[in-house]
Amino acid sequence: MLLEPSTNHPIEYISSEASTIKSFVIKTGYKDEPDRDEDGVPLLQRTTLVHIASKRGCSADSIQSLFKQIYRYDINYVSNDDGASHFHVACASGLLEDARLFLEACDETDRPALLELMDEEGNTPLIVALKNRQLKLAEFLLQNGAGPNVANDEGLTPMHIVCKKNELPSPRRRSGTRRSRPRGRLAEKVPRHL
Repeated sequence: MLLEPSTNHPIEYISSEASTIKSFVIKTGYKDEPDRDEDGVPLLQRTTLVHIASKRGCSADSIQSLFKQIYRYDINYVSNDDGASHFHVACASGLLEDARLFLEACDETDRPALLELMDEEGNTPLIVALKNRQLKLAEFLLQNGAGPNVANDEGLTPMHIVCKKNELPSPRRRSGTRRSRPRGRLAEKVPRHL
């Protein structure tokens, strides 16, 4: 009941409510321990306070405090609601340090799977970061092996998301310089679409 999402509340109330719950949980000293199957393997499919705080619009600082004080980076819970993992939430919230800790906590052979993990809409952490305009985090994910060509269920790749969000950097030119067309032999070798 404590973690049950409510509906039809203004965002200010929801954020305040989630913050109060977070404060209560942290003050009690609660530390998450995952449920385990009969073989002792952690059960990762469950909606946590991190997922709820993210859905309710809590600040990145609030979500980060939940990661640091309640949850572990070696456990990447996946929400029952939308398939978003804790790693997705960290990427959507721009929590670069937390994303780094998630990557460090997983085995080297599991990193590609973490970087390509998809939510129910097929969004990878890279796509989620870009949809939320977390460009530094997106750069970090790419530097660590995230696939730039992986499409979500709508067929959108990270480049499509960037273009839709109008986040393409403007071309840099030195002041006083002009772009000129190639001339002579060079012009014959340059494709026309450039």
